[in-house]
Amino acid sequence: PAACPALSFLSPATLPGGTIGQAYSYQLQTAGGIAPVSFNFMSGTLPPGMNLGEGGLISGTPTATGTYTFTARARDNCAPVNQTVQRTFSLTINPPPCPALNIVSPATLPSGTSGQAYTYQIQTTGGVGPLAVSLISGSLPPGVSISPIGVISGTAAGTGVYTFIIQVTDSCALAPQTVQNPFTLTITPASCPALNIVSPATLPSGTSGQ
Repeated sequence: PAACPALSFLSPATLPGGTIGQAYSYQLQTAGGIAPVSFNFMSGTLPPGMNLGEGGLISGTPTATGTYTFTARARDNCAPVNQTVQRTFSLTINPPPCPALNIVSPATLPSGTSGQAYTYQIQTTGGVGPLAVSLISGSLPPGVSISPIGVISGTAAGTGVYTFIIQVTDSCALAPQTVQNPFTLTITPASCPALNIVSPATLPSGTSGQ
């Protein structure tokens, strides 16, 4: 009989990655050979919660992260002798994607007053805690500082308009996310105490010649 077309794997050695807790499906691909082609698991480790079907479908819902290496074999229906090929594959299961990190505080912060205590918490959305907040450029008013958790506080010793850039970094397991926003903070002079004349309208009387 005519020789059967050579059987080979088309699927790459590094398979598309998956995400823990999300359904995964990938069909192993071959070229040549005589149909039907069957597949079986030879060695190594598939991600927990997943399996390789006889038809070559890798499927399931992975329950752990990591990179898993395994060897699969394909067998065709060539007569009189079936052809077999093997390939070692790598499959990475990633943690779930982290929510996008954003700074939502307004660019113009609430103003403060010279000589009076000031406090403001930088507001964010998304990301994965804990967050690290820092001043990366510009200057805060003298006497005012920012904490690692994003609290701007202190007693301003001067007046003026101060501009600065704040950076926030989260703890996303895939890769920490970093965002930066510029801010403006105005410190106004303290208001003067109201001026009043408190002497009575009728002054103390005096005596002629004295």
